[in-house]
Amino acid sequence: MQKLGQAFKALHYDMFVLSSLESAALRSAGFTLPEHWHEQPTEPTLVTVPTAEGQLAIFLFPDQPDAQAKAKIMAMAQGIRKAAQHNLLIGISPWGATLEQEFLDSCGDTLDILFGSGEGPSYSGLYVNNDAVVWARAPLKGKGVNVLTIPDLPQPGTKVFWQPEVNIRGEILPLADNIAQDSEITNILAQ
Repeated sequence: MQKLGQAFKALHYDMFVLSSLESAALRSAGFTLPEHWHEQPTEPTLVTVPTAEGQLAIFLFPDQPDAQAKAKIMAMAQGIRKAAQHNLLIGISPWGATLEQEFLDSCGDTLDILFGSGEGPSYSGLYVNNDAVVWARAPLKGKGVNVLTIPDLPQPGTKVFWQPEVNIRGEILPLADNIAQDSEITNILAQ
């Protein structure tokens, strides 16, 4: 597990979200989680991620969905949008497609993007709620990486409406043998 943690760390992600089982396994192997790595919380949690173009408000959904979690996410997101200091409001959910769909149906255009995971289909970017939210879901079992490209972030506090290939582009990059090996990762895993 120590090697796996070092390999993930070498990817230089701006943010990393682990399940509680993944986090516990890494910690028990003596791996210290970097500051920008987060364990899936038990309560909705806001993480601000600065970028060169602005600020992203990332809402980590709790492991278990319930009515209070949905209400808290909505309230937090509405307050963040009103404060007008973040360019995008993004949710990260482990709930699976069925419960994520229920969230989107009940929460309207509260978020700009929802990255889903767990059971269900993969989407490179499904435009929902009158194009107010992009719902992206990576393939199960790590068989691909979801990539959303946004050429220009919206102004803080504004609600964006997505136009495919204009202000957003979504794709799933399959993880297959055609992906070049990264020598740094290979060296870490070979030690």
